[in-house]
Amino acid sequence: MKRITSLLIAAVVFLTLVTACDVEPTVPQTPLIPQVSAKNITITEVMPDNEKLCLGHDLDWVELYNGEESAVNLDGYILTDDPSGSDGFSLAGLQIPGEGYLAVVLPENAAFHLSAQGETVYLLFGGNVISQLTFAASEQGESFS
Repeated sequence: MKRITSLLIAAVVFLTLVTACDVEPTVPQTPLIPQVSAKNITITEVMPDNEKLCLGHDLDWVELYNGEESAVNLDGYILTDDPSGSDGFSLAGLQIPGEGYLAVVLPENAAFHLSAQGETVYLLFGGNVISQLTFAASEQGESFS
């Protein structure tokens, strides 16, 4: 139930993000096939101490980019600040459009949050690190890419 609640919160926040940042959502025209291997997904930006500058809230967020031509189902992908994945945030149920971006908002009850003191955030698939971004200590409202 907690996972479903987290996914619903993430979906609502994402829709708020799309509306607040004047971004048109892209819906794939073909059904997604479940992933069996990691695709070309990278972490492009993080906001560890959001001060309602974008997205209309103060929750941490991580932006992902899909380098594939087609949409990718993010089942099996995990965002975390621990490369072992022990405190990860599952991206199951989300998808990212082909050659598009997705801002993943970490809800208050997420297993981890980004530190304004700086750290590394990892994207895992199948227990393997497929992307990571290290950022330094930040001021409120400062994002890193």
